[in-house]
Amino acid sequence: MKVLITGGYGFIGSHVADKFHREGHSIFIIDNLTSGLKSNFIHKHRFYELNVEDPKCEEVFESNSFDIVIHMAAQNDETYSQKYSYHDTKINVLGLMNMLSLSTKYKVKKFIFASSASVYGDDTDFPCTESSPKKPVSVLGTNKLLGEYYCSQWRNLNQIETISLRISNVYGPRQVATSGVVSAFFDKQNKGKGITVYGDGEQLRDFVYVEDVADAFYKAANIKYSGVLNLSAGMSTSINHLIQLIEKYGEFKFVQHLEAKPNEVKKSQLDNALITRILDWIPVTSLEEGIEKTHNYFVHVASQKHENEAVEPGKTKKGFENLLKILFKHNERKWLPYVENAIAFFILTLFSIKNAQMFTKLPVDLNLLLIIIFSIVYGSRQGIFAFAFSFISMIAVFIATNRDPMVLMYSTDFYIVLAFYVFVAFIIGYIKDNLVRENADKYETIHILNEKIDFITNLYHDMRSVRDELQSQIVNSEDSFGKIFSIIQELDTLKPEEVFAKAITVLEKLMKTQGVAIYRFSETSKYARLMACSSGMNDTIVKSIKIEDYSEIVSVIVKKDLYVSRELAVGRPIMVMPVFDHTKIVGSILIYKTDFERLTLSYQNYFRVITDLVSSTLSKAYAYDAAIESDKYIQGTNILRPVIFNEMIESKKSLKKKHQLNYVLLRILLNEISQLHAAEKVGSIIRDTDFMGIDQESNFSLVLGNTNEKEAEFVIERLAKLGLKAELCEEVTADE
Repeated sequence: MKVLITGGYGFIGSHVADKFHREGHSIFIIDNLTSGLKSNFIHKHRFYELNVEDPKCEEVFESNSFDIVIHMAAQNDETYSQKYSYHDTKINVLGLMNMLSLSTKYKVKKFIFASSASVYGDDTDFPCTESSPKKPVSVLGTNKLLGEYYCSQWRNLNQIETISLRISNVYGPRQVATSGVVSAFFDKQNKGKGITVYGDGEQLRDFVYVEDVADAFYKAANIKYSGVLNLSAGMSTSINHLIQLIEKYGEFKFVQHLEAKPNEVKKSQLDNALITRILDWIPVTSLEEGIEKTHNYFVHVASQKHENEAVEPGKTKKGFENLLKILFKHNERKWLPYVENAIAFFILTLFSIKNAQMFTKLPVDLNLLLIIIFSIVYGSRQGIFAFAFSFISMIAVFIATNRDPMVLMYSTDFYIVLAFYVFVAFIIGYIKDNLVRENADKYETIHILNEKIDFITNLYHDMRSVRDELQSQIVNSEDSFGKIFSIIQELDTLKPEEVFAKAITVLEKLMKTQGVAIYRFSETSKYARLMACSSGMNDTIVKSIKIEDYSEIVSVIVKKDLYVSRELAVGRPIMVMPVFDHTKIVGSILIYKTDFERLTLSYQNYFRVITDLVSSTLSKAYAYDAAIESDKYIQGTNILRPVIFNEMIESKKSLKKKHQLNYVLLRILLNEISQLHAAEKVGSIIRDTDFMGIDQESNFSLVLGNTNEKEAEFVIERLAKLGLKAELCEEVTADE
């Protein structure tokens, strides 16, 4: 499946991504990297650096047909939500609505929303069930509750499956010190500092380990259910007890208690009975085990940080020096036009004072020229400064040449010149400023277009990567479609017994196990008969079992679906799947051993698919067998005709050679008894896996399937009691 995880680089999101990756799904991540780290998830995936409320997210949905969207991206700090409520609402509400809208528009099958225990508040049930009163005491809790409502309404209005998981206090590796009490305490401990506890420390919290949370999200994605579920450990722990657990790994410098924060929830515990029943999920990590794993993670991170600092001892100082250079360079550029303007008019003033007579005879007004130059180059601001400098320059020249500057105050020409200077500075500066603004707009447009081009280019390369990956899988992978098809082709037979035997080979190859057995029975049978098994199990597996003694087989008969063992007991099957002839159960496939790491949901689904193929082939074989029944048997009997009987014998020989399926051939001496009468007696004691017929030498014979010579002696004795003498066919045994 294609799984989009918003906030997939975050603390919980990265663990959820890990879980889906281990189960073989394609991972896509949207994250703005505000708090998430790319190093949190290092496996193959596709990443889009976007805010969840950004309209560009639609391009991600449009170019990828997601099966599941897991919305983890959020602002989860309650203190921050109180201080910056608008920003909290923008992320937690508008971001969620954007994801819901796009999921509906692009036909996402399931939407999972990460809600919070903060929706309950303080004055509610203890422990809280999903139906307990909701009285959030923070903006975060209010927005999470609103998010649940939107998910519910989207489900009702747009027929999209939505699940909201109310998560309690999550802790574990990758959690930053500012986002959880456990990580904050470990951070202080590793730095040799003390901790501050607000209140008496008897506040109760429901701590759940992050990997258990990720497992719950995965199971929620693989079950047909919509609604709200509490996701928690289902037990409360005080802050004081938590401190005791953490202090096993080192003392805090001090533990001080301050006045409790206003509106802080005093006790929080979620009832997880509903999620354990619906998702078949339980939190497997105890608080002590989780604390130990978290401690080991923080120790590892601290050691890595120490190594990095040892390798680059002068990095901080160098970074500060670079920052100063950048700031200095920025200020230098900012004041450069003013400096140039002042220097230019200072030089012009000196030149005018020393060459006053020549200056008055010049055909060009140098003051006006400089005003025009600075207005064209820098715009209206520098044009006005150039005008001011020109005015100062003119006064300075009058004073330096022993003329009274007051004369200028009474000169009409002087004011006309000044007005003209101002006019030129404003007009040229205005034109320049307009050009700059237009160029800036064009540059911004080009920048936006370049971003879109880069975005589309990345999408193109991603799609090429997916295409190449799929092509490589089809051609080279050991689980490629072509190789799977070639293995499945081995089931292409119309003989039921061969289907059972060949199914063992197929299951061994595809499921990668050497512990497979197939039993045959009907829904009303008391006993199940072994039809085939892996070669290494011939000497240990029971040939005939009483169904009621095997709860695993009883389960598949009742549920008509896969059974998976939780105990993993020695000698008992790990997985059992029913085999059908259309809608009727005719047997079951049992897997007794496989590598532990293969026990995933994808492996279980794989088992289902292969068993369905076996059932389909078996149904065809049974249908064919029924169609030729009149041609197989001597009329009015269950005795196989010579040609058919010999074919069955050859098939038995082949199966014994390839699959070590034993059989015994008995010859029955009729003497004065008719074949019909003998067939009735033999039919009363044989099983449905045995058959009788006439061989090429016209002898009446009986084949006992999956039987050795010792077991055949018992059948010979029973036949003797019925008045029939039977003997082992020595020539067949020798040939075998």
